[in-house]
Amino acid sequence: MQRIILCLAITLFSGLALRGQSWLSPNDTLALHHYEDTLMVLSYAVLNDSVPENRYAACKRTITTLVQALKTPGSWEWPFRRLKSISLQYAPDSTFRIFTWQLDRGDGTFRQYGAIQMRRKELVLHPLIDRSHELDWPEGETLSPDRWYGAIYYHIEPFRGPDGRPMYVLFGFDTHSPWQHRKVADVLWFDDEGRPRFGAPVFVKDSGQGRQTLHRILLEYWTEAAVRLNYDPGLEIIIFDYLQPVSKVVPGQGKMLTWIPDGTYEGFRLGDDGRWHHIPRVFHQMLDRPPVSEHAIKGEKRDLFGRRVRRGQ
Repeated sequence: MQRIILCLAITLFSGLALRGQSWLSPNDTLALHHYEDTLMVLSYAVLNDSVPENRYAACKRTITTLVQALKTPGSWEWPFRRLKSISLQYAPDSTFRIFTWQLDRGDGTFRQYGAIQMRRKELVLHPLIDRSHELDWPEGETLSPDRWYGAIYYHIEPFRGPDGRPMYVLFGFDTHSPWQHRKVADVLWFDDEGRPRFGAPVFVKDSGQGRQTLHRILLEYWTEAAVRLNYDPGLEIIIFDYLQPVSKVVPGQGKMLTWIPDGTYEGFRLGDDGRWHHIPRVFHQMLDRPPVSEHAIKGEKRDLFGRRVRRGQ
């Protein structure tokens, strides 16, 4: 009798544990597998096709195919692990995830694409429209999804803002141009209606000219430089390279002003007030020369995802 009661208790407990989970049906699993196969081909073409018209067409189909995939019941549970040309980052609290990718427009500039999927039973999807080229002062604005500062995100760090609201620092990369790359630490939060907003006055920087409060951190640098911008869990700070101006010769354009690391690091530490406060120098030692990626030293060209680019491409 005791054994029967124990078995019933185990069965009841298992049922309660599984009740909160939704499972993909065989048909939905098959559909998502097919969508992922299609997205693999399309996103690779967006990044690698040599014909601009083909890249644009593949990008357009990538958008529509991704939306169709995410409309599939239970799509949140599908990890899209085989997508190598699209970045997929999850919020540490699993409340949302972000898809981002980029398109080479063929004129030396790039455009970013993205979407935020909320963790809901029914699909809640926020498309992101890159308007970074229209912003006069990106570091000083709060932006809506249709005025997004486009970037390929590689890390999400959560924190509590000044009013106790959950916020997230989004670390991203922007190819920007053939000679200048950018990295950004943006802030994502959701308003009282659940709508995403980018940028918040939480980065506090003191200088001889007074206090400056920024909505996001933006670094622009020479393409061959290796620049760090990320959260360091050991130091518990946002750490990034200090950049100094230099003059570089650009083929066909002459000299241009750009920036490279000088071997020292700055940072931002989260304060009790929910703001990130500037650290002018994280370490006190200096490198003998500015850090440059090993691929640049070897004269190799690499694409956004680290693949070797053949000369002449």
